[in-house]
Amino acid sequence: MTLWADRWQADGCLEMCLTKLAELDLATITVLDMNDLFALPSSLDEKAVMEKVYLMCQSWLDEQFGDVYAVITDSELLQSFCALSFPAVHEWAASENLEVHVENDVAVLLAFWHAGEVGQQCSDDDLLQLGQELRVGHLTPNFRRLMLSELEWFKGHVAEVNLFASMWERGGVETIEAAKSVKDFPGFPVAWSSCERAGMFLGDISDEHATIRAYASEAVLSNMLQDDLSSSQKAFGRVTYWHGYFWRAFIELKEGVIGGYLQCASHGPIPAARFVEFDFKINESHELDGFLVKEEQENGIGLLTEIGSITSIAQLQPHFTNGGFEVRLELSNVD
Repeated sequence: MTLWADRWQADGCLEMCLTKLAELDLATITVLDMNDLFALPSSLDEKAVMEKVYLMCQSWLDEQFGDVYAVITDSELLQSFCALSFPAVHEWAASENLEVHVENDVAVLLAFWHAGEVGQQCSDDDLLQLGQELRVGHLTPNFRRLMLSELEWFKGHVAEVNLFASMWERGGVETIEAAKSVKDFPGFPVAWSSCERAGMFLGDISDEHATIRAYASEAVLSNMLQDDLSSSQKAFGRVTYWHGYFWRAFIELKEGVIGGYLQCASHGPIPAARFVEFDFKINESHELDGFLVKEEQENGIGLLTEIGSITSIAQLQPHFTNGGFEVRLELSNVD
């Protein structure tokens, strides 16, 4: 009806339609509805009430997809997000109110959207516009320098982001501002050096999200013990997202020593890190720092070394959790 009112220049009817749109119950709006709202003719932008419509759209996007970690890790939310049209995603990316543990989360979610059916229809110019909304200064340094250039949706900005990274790491906002006075300096998108998102989590290093697990049941361990103990026997946990990277923990039994280890994994459009640094704690007692430089590399330590060479289930049973052996690697200071 809104489109017909606009086409027939029925201003009174059009004003009523737009007012009703601005008053829609957020709980009743679907992704398709939102895409339709962002597809309204640009001629309607002249109407004062359209500001209320856009504010309603922003509120819906923040409510549905504002917790960026939750969208990345929940398959249904991720599927819904990937169905958003480019104008809707662009509005989302520009939102001040996104809840992020770190800006890396925003870059990762945009990579998933771009890899989807809707995102693949984007023009190069569309992707450049998305890249202009990323708070590049608040990505972690290694992610900004190494991972960002690996994400297909950001490829158009790689050359200038390397210059930005050098300047930002030298002096932050002050260096970027000082460069504006240099003749012929191309400048950078405003958002790159903007403040952190208003919804930024302050972060607790004991956050459950930062714990990567692997579990081996008694039956799995029995099979591992029956195999050649001189070779490596591994039980892998599921791939888990945290802080811009995907991780995989595993339990290894080799030469009578059981240990907990960590790998950085590729997942969908997100490659394994070329280089990532972190601190970690294994099973709440062993505190270490480490780094990974490729998918095959692993970092961790042998556990229960005080009980000697492990040759039987009986040696492990006093250390079981829920009928098996569990390794919990709690990450912090991920870069």
